[in-house]
Amino acid sequence: MKYNKGFANIILVVVIVAIVAVGGYFVLNRKTQELNINQTSNTTATIPKDWTTYTHSTGLYSLSYPSVWDIEAGSTKTSLLVRIDGANGQKLLTTNVIDVRIDLDNQQLNFIQTSAKAQNTSMVQKKWKSVGGYQIDEITFTPKTYYILPPMYLMKLGKNNNGSEISLIIGVSMLQYQWTQYQSTVEGIIDSLSINKDKIKTLIPTSVQPNTYPQDDNRNKFNENTSPLTTEEMQTRDRNAKIVTDMAQLQTTAELIFSSNNGYATFCSNGLMNINAKPLTDLPALVQDIVTAQQVSSQSQAGITCISNQNKYVLRIIFTKSIAGYPQSFCIDSLGHMGDDRKFKLDSTTVSCQKIES
Repeated sequence: MKYNKGFANIILVVVIVAIVAVGGYFVLNRKTQELNINQTSNTTATIPKDWTTYTHSTGLYSLSYPSVWDIEAGSTKTSLLVRIDGANGQKLLTTNVIDVRIDLDNQQLNFIQTSAKAQNTSMVQKKWKSVGGYQIDEITFTPKTYYILPPMYLMKLGKNNNGSEISLIIGVSMLQYQWTQYQSTVEGIIDSLSINKDKIKTLIPTSVQPNTYPQDDNRNKFNENTSPLTTEEMQTRDRNAKIVTDMAQLQTTAELIFSSNNGYATFCSNGLMNINAKPLTDLPALVQDIVTAQQVSSQSQAGITCISNQNKYVLRIIFTKSIAGYPQSFCIDSLGHMGDDRKFKLDSTTVSCQKIES
């Protein structure tokens, strides 16, 4: 009996040690998992093999995107762009752009809201999905004619060590038919977002510049005047920026016309854009957008000069309203040039945007 009792005590000790060991393993393993989760929030999205992964210079986030797309990375903004080949072999940027911006204390979000209100445009924000444990809200605009479709997305990440709220604003600049084509790709890029939680705490507020639109980086070209703008000046700036966006899309439209007609000759007619050019494209809608933004009723009143022949075209638009210190006109051509009057001027002899020598 003593032997059996002693043996039972040994068994009991072994069982207790085993329980402690197994429990300790799971506690340690759980803490290790929590540590990894606290450092990086990875998504469970399946990344296509032909996509490229990019990590922002701050280390705050990484994302994946199609390898055939281009990327332009800055200190606070990452832009993804779809490139197409022009008729002459040059590379043209379309307006299919995704901008991912870091926002602090909702400065950019509030600026967008104020500017939208100045344009009699309302913002509707609703929950969309969760990625990597972070809630993403979808923001839509009404009426949709002011902001380029489709929606914008907001991903709140938490606060840094200074108490500033950190967010990502994801803007998409596409026309509706482009959104139909690229929607699943855009959503895949968003699903691929991975956040480094440690970087949220250490992000420095001064590294983020507010008062720029994430929806359309072309607006940055009109954001160099540091003096406060009146509501009317803000509206003028925004309308002119919208025209620049439309002109970027017109580069793509011109290539479609070239491909179907073996030349650019029908892109322009009598010094204006030819809204009857074949094949049927978004040219009429873009022209109407520009005329509306210029607050006039016809192309002839909208500061448009369009010249084309079989091999070349050049299009310049002089803004009907402008602001001191901001561009007065914008020019695009078949050579892939695209810039305002500080960089290019229309040259009817060479049918191009001639670079201005500094």
